[in-house]
Amino acid sequence: PKADLKVQVHGDARPERVVVMGRDLVVLGPGYKGGSQYAYARLSDFAAPEDITEVTARDITGDGLAEIVVRGKVKLSPTVDSEVLLVYSASGDRVARLLAVETARESQGSRIQGLVQFVPSKTRGFEIDVRPGTSRGFTEKNCPFSETEATGQSVPVLLPWGKTKSLRMVWNGTTFTKQ
Repeated sequence: PKADLKVQVHGDARPERVVVMGRDLVVLGPGYKGGSQYAYARLSDFAAPEDITEVTARDITGDGLAEIVVRGKVKLSPTVDSEVLLVYSASGDRVARLLAVETARESQGSRIQGLVQFVPSKTRGFEIDVRPGTSRGFTEKNCPFSETEATGQSVPVLLPWGKTKSLRMVWNGTTFTKQ
C-alpha cells in the first residue's frame, strides 16, 4: 500500500485503518460500519498510483475526527501538470471529498507555485489559507493560464499577478466556504 494510517476518522473510539492501494483510498476497521464493511473512494484525479505523493490525516473540521489529506500530481494536458491537495472525510458511511486545492501548475519548464497552509480556527479545527506564491519562467505577459475563481469545493492555483491576493476556506459544519 502507498499509505497505511491508523487514525480515528469515524464516530467509534477505536482508530480506523486508512490505506491507499493503487488509486483507491480505503477505510476499514473493527468499529467502522460494524467491522464487517469498508468504504473507499477512487482517487481518479491521478492517472497512476505513483502520482500520489503524500497521504496524511488531521482533524481539519474540528469535529474530533481526522480528515484524510492527499497530495499528488495531475496531468491536465500533454504539456501541463498540476499539483493538488485533496481533503476527504470518512466520518459518514462513505469516503467523500470535501475540498480540492491546486497548489502548483507547471508547463514546459515554467512553474507557478502557490502557498497553502492550515491555520488554526478561532472556533475549532483549521481554516485553509490559499495565497499566490512564486513564478519561475512565467510572467503576467507570457503566462498561458488565466486566473479562475474558486468554484464550490475546488480552488485553483492563485497567480502572483492576479486579482485574488488571498483566499480563506472555512468549514461551516457542512462544507468549506470562502470567507
